[in-house]
Amino acid sequence: MIENIIYPIQGEMAKTLLFTEDKIWLSGREISSLDKFQKVIEKPGMMDAVESIDINSIYEIIFKENSATLKIKYVNSKGKNKNLVPTFTSEEKAVIIENYLEQKLSLKRTVNQENKTKPLLVNMLIIAGILAVSIALGLMEDSSEMDSSTTRKNRLGAEVIKIVYDTIGPTGIILIGIASSLFVGYKALKRYKNPDSEIILSR
Repeated sequence: MIENIIYPIQGEMAKTLLFTEDKIWLSGREISSLDKFQKVIEKPGMMDAVESIDINSIYEIIFKENSATLKIKYVNSKGKNKNLVPTFTSEEKAVIIENYLEQKLSLKRTVNQENKTKPLLVNMLIIAGILAVSIALGLMEDSSEMDSSTTRKNRLGAEVIKIVYDTIGPTGIILIGIASSLFVGYKALKRYKNPDSEIILSR
């Protein structure tokens, strides 16, 4: 059972989540104990605002395998469709919660496998960009050739690149580019061979 257990979460305005028999409670504070959370529910203060979601209003849950994030779709008290997208502290906790809600609400499970080609193409473009930038920087004779943009953010970025260039030199830049490309290529190949599966639980 997951009821009456405190769950720290990220990805939401809330930082703490609590399941009771028929509701999901959310608090914007980090609350460490059940007693404290129950006191906040009973007597919320200015700094202890809580929100509740009727569990029976949930009509769909979407998540990916090996992910600690759930997308919970529900209907609020005003009849509007809303999303709750909490990220839990581990994949295991997310799995426990989605299994609990699947059984409690008698949801139907559908598994859609990710399109393998699209992420592969995206990663190939990233690799091409990394190699192009590293080669362009490596072929420069001096860091003074770098263009400094007028925006503060880009000027800062250019200064950081100049420091790196002056520290490790053009050969080091190219080697870092190659190493980064190989890493991205490895991750892309691994994802291509083992594509993610999107799981949808719905009524």
